[in-house]
Amino acid sequence: ATAGDDFVCSPANVAGTWGYIETATIFDAGVGYPYASVGSYTLDAQGNLSGARTASLAGTTLRATIAGTATVNPDCTGTENLNFYDESGNLTGQAVKALVYVNKGKEVNKIITAPSGLIVAVTRAKRILPGSKGLLDFDRDDNGRRAFGCSGADLEGEWGTAMTGMIMTPAGAVTFGAVNKAVYDSEGNYQGTQIRSINGTTGTVTFQGAYTVNPDCTGTKTTRSYGPTGALLNTADQDFVLVDRANEILEIFTSNVRADGVALPMIVTGQSQKLFPRGAQALD
Repeated sequence: ATAGDDFVCSPANVAGTWGYIETATIFDAGVGYPYASVGSYTLDAQGNLSGARTASLAGTTLRATIAGTATVNPDCTGTENLNFYDESGNLTGQAVKALVYVNKGKEVNKIITAPSGLIVAVTRAKRILPGSKGLLDFDRDDNGRRAFGCSGADLEGEWGTAMTGMIMTPAGAVTFGAVNKAVYDSEGNYQGTQIRSINGTTGTVTFQGAYTVNPDCTGTKTTRSYGPTGALLNTADQDFVLVDRANEILEIFTSNVRADGVALPMIVTGQSQKLFPRGAQALD
């Protein structure tokens, strides 16, 4: 750190709770398949890492728990060695990542370096509580339960979103991008407008949906989109994690079904930010 800085990269200073978003291409027999994931993890001062993630591989949703170790150097570079387990506890994959912490340890950029030749993956992670203790280190109530955590009060307000990825249609994969403006209430509801581009053809839709948020700042959403005449276009589910004191949402689509019942798997991620950041109410 340079003179005047109050942050030094060390295992203790990068410990805490993190949310992340990852985009990748996975290669099998020379063929590349689109991949994306969103998750959260806790890193302790001894370099032990644990968490969970939701991924989409060519439109197939894959959930896993994560366990591993991490190192950090005084120059803010480091490594992660990760193991991934399915819901039955079976080891399903491993990865080694090279990383660099930025913004005084509030964010970290990563790239997978092993297994070599099988995946090109870039990860962006942000602290759930930047500049604060990790969420799991907060005071607990008399029964040992966590006394602080995210709630609907943290999502209440106006949000702007950028989405990007691919949709798997019966005719093949198409490229998808969108920008949303939405309003969330504190009771688990939201609505808004989306300007989208599908293979370069743009259009505007409205949407409404319901969300749930957990004390660990993860959650789920179900969104229904409507065309200009008000007809239902599709219903989609997403997993998300709140980061940056609940001023940013990182999300991934886990299902997408047209109004006619045809499933259109998505490899699409989104990043939403509050129009007027105010910090996580339930954590203040």
